[in-house]
Amino acid sequence: MKQTFILALALMLSLASCQKETNPSTDQFTLRNKGADMPVWVEGNPESKVLLVIIHGGPGGDGQIYNTYLKGFSQALELDYRVVYWDQRGSGNSAGHFDLADLTVATYVDDLDKLVDLLHFRYGDDKSIVLMGHSWGGTLGTAYLLDPVRQAKIASWIEVDGAHNFLGMPEIIRAFDQIGNEQIQAGQSVDRWQNYLDYCQTIDSLNPSDKAISQVNAFGFEAESLLSAAGAIVQETGELAPFKHQFRGSFSSPIAKLNSSQTNFALFEELKGTNYTSDLGALQLPSLFLWGKYDLVVPLELGLQAHAQCGSSKKSMRIFEHSGHSPMSNEMEAFVQEVKSWINRL
Repeated sequence: MKQTFILALALMLSLASCQKETNPSTDQFTLRNKGADMPVWVEGNPESKVLLVIIHGGPGGDGQIYNTYLKGFSQALELDYRVVYWDQRGSGNSAGHFDLADLTVATYVDDLDKLVDLLHFRYGDDKSIVLMGHSWGGTLGTAYLLDPVRQAKIASWIEVDGAHNFLGMPEIIRAFDQIGNEQIQAGQSVDRWQNYLDYCQTIDSLNPSDKAISQVNAFGFEAESLLSAAGAIVQETGELAPFKHQFRGSFSSPIAKLNSSQTNFALFEELKGTNYTSDLGALQLPSLFLWGKYDLVVPLELGLQAHAQCGSSKKSMRIFEHSGHSPMSNEMEAFVQEVKSWINRL
């Protein structure tokens, strides 16, 4: 059955058609592929030879949260590079008319490939494209790069708390056990942490129910508030612009929420069986892995696996000691410095 994703008239009028840029520092256009209309914003240093493509989380998240909301993060990167913010199909303010059956990892990989080709066409083959995938974006970026032809188009891969093994339930339960017991021993939110640990004990980690998967994921995000209150996670976000993100930027909360709910549902069955661990040796390009120590959504153990299994001779890993699932928010300045240092050494 066809599913129509809402067409936002104001958005579509504001996006430029696919033609050469007219403003050298800000460019907006629509990527159209297989029935999806996906907005793309390119902002930053027009003299840079680097295009840093942010592959947002979700599935069903949005690219603009890294731009308009996390303004300190985006502005710091845009000083040095052109940063590409892309709303994936069925995500953010994307629109179009396509089958829900097209919401597969393979389709998202094809969308990303079309975006990479379009960026090379639009800005020139002399530009280096660096992919940065966060959370689900790590899954998508990994799936994209496993093909050597696609990999050859990319200068470097940066994975941020990304899910190459999308469920990773044994790793998640071990992380809850370790971090939870540390917090209990420190006398921090003892009842809440004990509730998490008791629930994890009821789960078959190798064959979890859909309900258990959803609940543990919710606990992972919920626990970050406890870790913040305890001082384990810091909030060094730099400038935030929530009002601009919700009301003044190229973002519509109702559309994004509708997209997110449908996309999560449509992709769930495929993603819960997606595990690229044994394929990571195919990643031969320079690869940087950035992880929050207190991530209970995609735990550090998965990041260590990804770094160890990556086949590149040029790879590095940075653990952010006071971060959860989003170190670009928790330790923004250190995160940005790590990204810039890596890119400038390529």
